[in-house]
Amino acid sequence: MAMAKPLSALQGIDEELREVMRDSLFIDAARRDALCAALLRRIDMLAEFVRSRSSTSWRDERSADVVEDIAYSGAQAEEERGQ
Repeated sequence: MAMAKPLSALQGIDEELREVMRDSLFIDAARRDALCAALLRRIDMLAEFVRSRSSTSWRDERSADVVEDIAYSGAQAEEERGQ
């Protein structure tokens, strides 16, 4: 599984889950394997979502910056007042 950096903390979580369920009276080995596999698929889906969102993430640019500092006094421009 190629995990995105933000999800690297989840690496090996399937083995931890397997260990937690190992002595369960209600979860046999086949179900445990299925749950761990499902967990890994969900993590892959989450990683894919993170990768898809990273290409459209916010970028530090100046296109929306204020070009000229003009104080607003609350008064309308003369041409707007006449209409």
